[in-house]
Amino acid sequence: MSDSSTNSEKVLKFVPPGGARYYQFGPFCLDSIDGLLLRQGKAVPLPPKTIETLLVLVQRHGQLMTKEVLITALWPDTSVEEGNLTHQIFRLRKALGDDADSERYIATVPRRGYRFVAVVTEVMTPSASAPSVRAGPHPTLRRYTIAVALSAAAIVAASAIFVARHTHASAPTRRAVSPGAQEAYLKGRYHFERRTRADFQKAAEYFRSAVEQEPRFALAWAGLADVYSFLSEKPRAKVAAQRALEIDPRLPEAHTALAFTSLFYDFDWPAAERHFKRAIELNPSYPTAHHWYAFYLASQRRFDEALAEIERARALDPTSLIINTDVAQILLYARRYDEAIEKLHEVIGLDSNFVQAHQLLVEACLRAGDYPAAAEELRLHPHLCFSGELAAGTGDRLRALGVLQEMEDSFGRDRIIGTDYSIAQLHALLGKSDTSIDWLERSLAIRDGNVAMVGVDPGFDSLRGKPRFQAFLRRMKLAD
Repeated sequence: MSDSSTNSEKVLKFVPPGGARYYQFGPFCLDSIDGLLLRQGKAVPLPPKTIETLLVLVQRHGQLMTKEVLITALWPDTSVEEGNLTHQIFRLRKALGDDADSERYIATVPRRGYRFVAVVTEVMTPSASAPSVRAGPHPTLRRYTIAVALSAAAIVAASAIFVARHTHASAPTRRAVSPGAQEAYLKGRYHFERRTRADFQKAAEYFRSAVEQEPRFALAWAGLADVYSFLSEKPRAKVAAQRALEIDPRLPEAHTALAFTSLFYDFDWPAAERHFKRAIELNPSYPTAHHWYAFYLASQRRFDEALAEIERARALDPTSLIINTDVAQILLYARRYDEAIEKLHEVIGLDSNFVQAHQLLVEACLRAGDYPAAAEELRLHPHLCFSGELAAGTGDRLRALGVLQEMEDSFGRDRIIGTDYSIAQLHALLGKSDTSIDWLERSLAIRDGNVAMVGVDPGFDSLRGKPRFQAFLRRMKLAD
């Protein structure tokens, strides 16, 4: 590939300033904001990356898009093989009805790339004769984060999907906010949904900017609460969630954010359930409320209810990578390892670069005792703690102890919350029950949110018969 800065300049040209929302071609209508393809008014189900590919091609219809530029646009921060692009083109052609003998929409330019050859009409609102676009929430409205969105305008467009799918007909009309605050909020949601630490930090900056511009912008305070929770700043998350509720007591996002801190910081099970239920009552179509409520239910060993709840979240947002991954997480807590592994392979089929799915797949394989599969995943996606667990499971105690020492040194140096809990797990797997519980006590003292799931985490199954572990669960008011 050529110099990355040159490619970035090319990618920036994909999104015209103030570009059209709708692209009409043949019987199809592509909504660039909601990330939705319709054929004669009916949604065409496509994975996020496939929608992104279509949008890039359609926005530059009639022009040759080289494979190099397409790959840079769709995977800006990742090195991928050409086969990934070929697979997306195959999916698009199948959805559009193209085949080897008829390239009505996407033409292949041998050894160079692809060209969208159909006539495209760009409009801000669909014409009366065009396929109708649903005005309200729809199960296929998704978080399609358009990879070509390297400009601020495109980031706002991608982030607007979050607002669209979180809006519910029964919700009260929210007060208007300034364009600058709204843009900052949307950028914050865009980065929050990417689920990396760097993006969480950017999201926090944008949410802070939004509330500085509009101190009574309740949605932005709720967004700030969400991102603080994922940055392990739960005291600040709780304050932000409470502020959002003070401004708007009927805001589902605020109740969900406060439920999250009640569950993973206060370990206040009744408060967590109360706020989750209130959020769902206010907006039954808010996927995140169902998603996180499933973890509360799992923590209480209510696995059937937890699986039903996470499935409701998935039904509302079926292409969400994190929700689909967390379906497998709930299955893992329920000790349904084979189903969890099958689900994770489905997620990886949607996006082979989604790190969380690969990491959970390693854990699921370890819990199932499939050490060769775990080793292969670790070879491609290294993870220090799981490498220690693999060593422990395969009898390489010396290697496991070496990993344990490395993790303890890291925690002593960096104090990264979460490492403590992993250390407790590895001690348990090595048969060092008292030391494991010592570390759990430390995790509880620093309010590591992982401890909320200790009652159902398979990594501690070797401790379940220990009186001291049972006492720890009773102190947390968790049943075993």
